[in-house]
Amino acid sequence: GDTLEGEEGEEGGGVRLSGQISIRQADGKEVEVDADAYIRDLTREVQRLRHELEALRQGPAKTQAADLLAYVSAMEQRDLEALTASVSPEVLDAMKMLIDSVLRGVDSVIPQPERR
Repeated sequence: GDTLEGEEGEEGGGVRLSGQISIRQADGKEVEVDADAYIRDLTREVQRLRHELEALRQGPAKTQAADLLAYVSAMEQRDLEALTASVSPEVLDAMKMLIDSVLRGVDSVIPQPERR
């Protein structure tokens, strides 16, 4: 069948409709709505759901990184000292480099609060 194509990036695909359409709601009630407005609303909803799906796909990595950072940040000094007491200076330096690298990566995936 025929497809309608519009300008890339335009809301509703660049397609303009005119007229009214009847929509049957979940409760069985029928309402008439402007066809163009209805398509624009559906297009916005599809875009919102796509963004939400993408966020969910990326979510586990962000959540794990944030959880690890929160856990380490919440540790008391004596627990941190006990954790590193038997570690050689070389290993400790390597751990610090790894943590710095992870934190730089976490900063790129965790939204930062807005600064005013």
